[in-house]
Amino acid sequence: MEYAVQYRFSGIEIHDISKLGDENLNKIYHELLERKISVPCIDTTNSVSSDEGKEANGCIAAAKALRCPFVRIKAENTKESFETVKKLISSAEENGVTLLIETTGDFRDTGALLDALNSFASDN
Repeated sequence: MEYAVQYRFSGIEIHDISKLGDENLNKIYHELLERKISVPCIDTTNSVSSDEGKEANGCIAAAKALRCPFVRIKAENTKESFETVKKLISSAEENGVTLLIETTGDFRDTGALLDALNSFASDN
């Protein structure tokens, strides 16, 4: 956060929530407010299929606490990954967060990404 202040950034992305700690989120939110810095997106570090979406759920909870609108997830074009994403969509909807699927790996192909997005049929 100090770099954001020093270089006059208006927003920062968080790439690893494990370093924040749940008890610190409220304090961090107020520090961000005081410094007029927003958090537009929190990124997962692992694929949703590597831990059945546990990290992504943590990111969704952190996003809610930090009033962050987006969580970017990594997923594969597999049935298991899609099932996990569907569960995450429910959690995101309940918490007022929108999931973004990172367009790398299996989803660097726009057609594959479009098919995946259409299968979820959710604005979150």
